[in-house]
Amino acid sequence: MKSVIVALGRVDWEAEFVSAVSHPMVGVRLHRRCVDGVDVRAAVQLAQIDFVVISDSTLRVDRDFVTELEQAGSHLVVITEQAHRWIDLGVSSVINFQHRNPIRAVSEFSELLSSSTETEIYASGNSVPPAQVQSHAVSPKKISTAGGGLSVQQGSTPNYVVAVLGFAGGSGRTTCMRELSWRFAQSSHSTLMVEADTFTPALAIELGLDPKAPTLGDIVHSSELQKLSDASLKSQVTQLHQNLDVIPSLTRASQWSELRVNQLRKFWNLLADTYSRVIVDLGPILEHEDLDPSGLSLAHRNGASLTALERADKVVICVRNTDVAVSRFVRNYIEVSDLMSEKDCRIVLWGERSGQVEGLNAIRHYCDVSDIRFIAMDSKISQRAIKENLTMSAVAPKSETAKFFQDLAVSLDSDMRLERTQSRISRLVSRSSQRNVA
Repeated sequence: MKSVIVALGRVDWEAEFVSAVSHPMVGVRLHRRCVDGVDVRAAVQLAQIDFVVISDSTLRVDRDFVTELEQAGSHLVVITEQAHRWIDLGVSSVINFQHRNPIRAVSEFSELLSSSTETEIYASGNSVPPAQVQSHAVSPKKISTAGGGLSVQQGSTPNYVVAVLGFAGGSGRTTCMRELSWRFAQSSHSTLMVEADTFTPALAIELGLDPKAPTLGDIVHSSELQKLSDASLKSQVTQLHQNLDVIPSLTRASQWSELRVNQLRKFWNLLADTYSRVIVDLGPILEHEDLDPSGLSLAHRNGASLTALERADKVVICVRNTDVAVSRFVRNYIEVSDLMSEKDCRIVLWGERSGQVEGLNAIRHYCDVSDIRFIAMDSKISQRAIKENLTMSAVAPKSETAKFFQDLAVSLDSDMRLERTQSRISRLVSRSSQRNVA
């Protein structure tokens, strides 16, 4: 999946443009939104960025900026009223904006992304008038804004990363990761589950893995030494079943200091490009206070989890169905909700059926998440699965638990933000139509 930075400057249509471009069905990942050319340069130095989108309003952009992006392997796309100016600066991909219509700009960019399945953006340059410059972008889906709504033409579902997290130990994160990974693998998706929990790792023990199996630290270190490629990655991960590989966490919790944030970011991108589904257990990071991603340094206690959450396309939050756990979740969720604000988020409530309605109602009341579901714990199946080092879905494929995770896996292949995106585009089209009538 291609990584995109958007730095449009102070234009009133920036939010609507980002909403349409960041939709996962487009097949690109919005890495971040930057304020100017300096901010873009800093971001490109920290991560591999495929596309950078700017406008005439983007400040601190010059020929050196264009050259630096080209050297970094990032392709620059400009939405402009002055196409010749950018072509003279060496920009090959421009979108004409002389119509001064932000709705049309969103529509044209959507069409640009869906016009080709090639892996590069191309524009014909000086030989074609600015209004007719053509561009191409990667897109396994097609998006259009015709009729005032956002429509998606279905194709193969693009790769994505799922972050599984919770507020405390015993919330069901590892179980959820294992069950989801199994379901995706059974659907013929190349699947990798990764334990990024650097506090209380338990996956290797639960799965009965070889103690000498390469860990997260070992494989990230190989990546840091520039020895990691798609082929070498496959040789280092541990294969559990067909279509299902695993990377356990650190052998010693103290090894977190060996994980460098910049390398972790490249590592997650490599995993997302190699596997169709990457499911990551982040550990109980939400109960820790130091969770500001902007403060990540070369080594950070939560670095593995926070960079995985930063890269994740989708989030599953696990909550134990007890009064204490639900109260803790409700009390703390608002404080950390900004970490999930741009993610496709789901909440799974675990536990006994007694108090199920109260727990679900409390979460629905305080959390702006549309997909909140409950699963009752089956202790017999759970104990049998642990004893046999298998998933509950494999032990009891016809059980309620297996059906629950099958439904959750299917749900993750869709996007809960689609309705919000449709609503935003529809409102924008409506306002534009009213202005034209007036």
